[in-house]
Parts: sequence; structure tokens; C-alpha cells
Amino acid sequence: MGLWERYKSFFSGPEIDLTTELGAQLPAGDDVLAHTGVIPSAYERGGGGGLSVTGRVLNAATSAVENAVSTSQHVGGGTDAVARRLPQEAGPHVLVLGTLALTVWDLGLTMNQTPAELLATVPRAQVDTILDTGATAQGGVPVARLTFTDGSFFDYRLVQKPGDEFWSVASAY
Repeated sequence: MGLWERYKSFFSGPEIDLTTELGAQLPAGDDVLAHTGVIPSAYERGGGGGLSVTGRVLNAATSAVENAVSTSQHVGGGTDAVARRLPQEAGPHVLVLGTLALTVWDLGLTMNQTPAELLATVPRAQVDTILDTGATAQGGVPVARLTFTDGSFFDYRLVQKPGDEFWSVASAY
């Protein structure tokens, strides 16, 4: 183990097998087909900074505008839409494509804290498509768009560049 691996493991702990860890928490009959780390493209920004009351108010107002603009670009559908039920917290999260449902999990900042917390479940029958948009976000990570049978959509930044296996499962989902 090199110096970087030792340093990384000191702060993040041991890596976990996400398929095994999350598969054990899925309902009976649901299995992990593919997974990847994600951050919502329309994540909720803070706004509490600033040294004065005026600075804090200005920061909060700026964050509110940024959140509204970002949400309008990366989350679509009415108030009861499937996409509106997905979490917009900054993450990172783990997106799991299961045999029965698409699920979103929180495993902490290092994505290895167990047990994982289930954040959202969407039955597979409600997922229309999962596509690579061809766009990239900060750091060059790809952006995927999930569309749902009700016409809503949700964009994710893929923090772990998924391989062909993930895209193969996603295209057949």
C-alpha cells in the first residue's frame, strides 16, 4: 500500500462492497443490477455565510435564486411528480438500479459509512429512461438525466465515472 492509499484510508476508512452492503438492505426479491456515486445537479446551496446581518441576508437571497434557477434547469415536473421526490441535498449519494426499483442512498461523505440510509425509492415501472446527456459538470464528470413515466426528469452528476456495465443496465432499465 502506497503513501496515498494509507492517507486516504486513514480519513475514509476501508472501502466497502456496495453491491453486497446495499443488496442486503433492499426488499426481498430486489437485487442490485448496477450502482454509481451521484450528486444532484440541482443540489440545494446554503446561504448562511457573511459577517453581518446584511451579508447573511444577501447570501441567503443569492442562494435562494441560485437554487430556483438550478432546480428549473435540472428538475422537471409538477409538484407531485416522481422527480420532485428525489433528494436535492448535495450528497454524494449512491444511485442503485435494482431489479424492482431505483433507489438513492446516503453512505456519508466518503461513501462507506454503514448502515446506508435509504433516501428515495422509485419503482422500476415509473422509470422511463436513464441517459448520458453528453454534458459534463465541474471536474469533467458526466451528467445523466433520469426521466420518468409521468414526464418529469432529474439530472445527476456522476461522481464515479460509470463503466459500460452501468450504461448497459441503464439503457435496458
